[in-house]
Amino acid sequence: MNYKEELISYLKNIEGNLDSEYTEDISSSSDAFGEIMVMSNDKDYHKKLLSIILFHQMSIELMKRLIIYSNFLEKLCLYPNKKKHNKIKDGAKFSQVMNQFVSLIEFKNKNKLIQDISKLNKLRNKYAHEIAFKHNIYESMNEIEKLKPHEFFQSIFTSFIESLNDLRRRIQIAKNEDKIQKLSN
Repeated sequence: MNYKEELISYLKNIEGNLDSEYTEDISSSSDAFGEIMVMSNDKDYHKKLLSIILFHQMSIELMKRLIIYSNFLEKLCLYPNKKKHNKIKDGAKFSQVMNQFVSLIEFKNKNKLIQDISKLNKLRNKYAHEIAFKHNIYESMNEIEKLKPHEFFQSIFTSFIESLNDLRRRIQIAKNEDKIQKLSN
């Protein structure tokens, strides 16, 4: 399928096509989210640490989804010029996904997400590495027990929803431009 045919195909079912690029099963993510929220409220530092690690992984998946939507919006805005984006590989590292995320066009809450997800990454690195390598383990355990990772991740998730809605709205606006309307007719 050539560039123009691909755009036409995506315009017929924007969210279906964009979400199919996103490899994670969305329904299992929402089920896992509830379980992770419960773990993050537990007083057991093992469960809180695990929730930080899992929230971190979920944040990577949220960034991937926003990257896909942002890339499509950019293609629409640039049309008839072409822009090819690299797909994110399964198993991509945090830094690879974050670097791609940072380079996206601007959208609502992008900078807030970069800051909050970077903070979450620092938390995960600090505590997971300290526990794994037994550095300051008792101090880390006490710090982890005081954390409220669910509140932190809830803020990230709220920003994600607002960002996704902003990108969807802007895609609809771009879709209604004359050059795109002519393409899809």
